[in-house]
Amino acid sequence: MDKTRFIPELEHYKAPVFLRPRRFGKSLLVSTLAYYYDINEAGRFGSLYGGTYIGSHPTGEHNQYMVLRFNFSVMVMSDNLAGLERNFNNMACRPIYELVRNKNTLF
Repeated sequence: MDKTRFIPELEHYKAPVFLRPRRFGKSLLVSTLAYYYDINEAGRFGSLYGGTYIGSHPTGEHNQYMVLRFNFSVMVMSDNLAGLERNFNNMACRPIYELVRNKNTLF
């Protein structure tokens, strides 16, 4: 089911929050939005969204941003605060490094 027709409506919200039960498509929604807005994915817009509503009706915001994605499911716990801070920094820095590395391909 194509739910990309809701993307233009989401652009009216300053800070949308997606609350859904487990296994209800939150990750798919976030991935859809990330690929839609990510400037690094501009060359794949047609192949990703060609047969969808948003593929035929793109907004001016599509593929305009550098997108940072954090995956907290890979966060490693620790039995002390210093270890937790180290693990969090390791997990959080990876997407930032990827963004900086890919930045050079944009300009």
